[in-house]
Amino acid sequence: MTATTERQEQGASRAARPRSPRRRRNWPWVLAFTLVLTLLAGGWYVLYRSSWLAVGQVTVMGADAEVSQQVRQRTAQEIGKPLVSVDLEALDASISDIPQVADATVTRRWPDQVQVTVQQRVPVATTQANGRWWLMDSTGLPYLAQTGRPATLPVLQLATPGPGDPATKAAISVANSLPESVSRLVSSITAGSPYEVVLVLDDGRKVIWGDGTQAQRKAQVLALLLNEKGTTFNLTNPDRVTVK
Repeated sequence: MTATTERQEQGASRAARPRSPRRRRNWPWVLAFTLVLTLLAGGWYVLYRSSWLAVGQVTVMGADAEVSQQVRQRTAQEIGKPLVSVDLEALDASISDIPQVADATVTRRWPDQVQVTVQQRVPVATTQANGRWWLMDSTGLPYLAQTGRPATLPVLQLATPGPGDPATKAAISVANSLPESVSRLVSSITAGSPYEVVLVLDDGRKVIWGDGTQAQRKAQVLALLLNEKGTTFNLTNPDRVTVK
């Protein structure tokens, strides 16, 4: 057998061998990997670059017109940004700094909204501090300065107004216990201590309230006494009222 014949037989033998299936087995994995990368890149683009999921509006709930306007001013810079990149905690902190806001919750509303839910403070009284009039909420916090005395709120006369002051807590408790029919007749509430709360009515009559206990009972009795003659009502014990 010649050398040429041997080479021909070897070549034919190699050609007759089946090709390795390794390459055929690998291509589905390569295709799948490429597809995953494409999907990830597309998802990133939609979330961070596309206008489809950009902030288009800010919705404010639970606030009046004035506070809603302040909220929108503090969230205006978010319009047009990717919704996914909005810093909810930072917005929450900024909105909570608005004096009239007691609490705020900021959430995403897909595909293009930021929703702000506000719990707004409700003024229950007014007080003077540092030479200015302040609105006070039900916690006793003087939260918003006023240019003058609010005409429709009772005045709390306190040495150190604030939510941590026991006398303030007592005075606020009394203010909160009064029905509307009585509250609108109260000119001022003085609390020298938690046990010495005194109300002065618009007509000058005085109500010695005492401490903050039995507030609802005292309020009911006072409502019944408003038509009685006398200039001073002592409600320290609502079951043994004295009138002078």
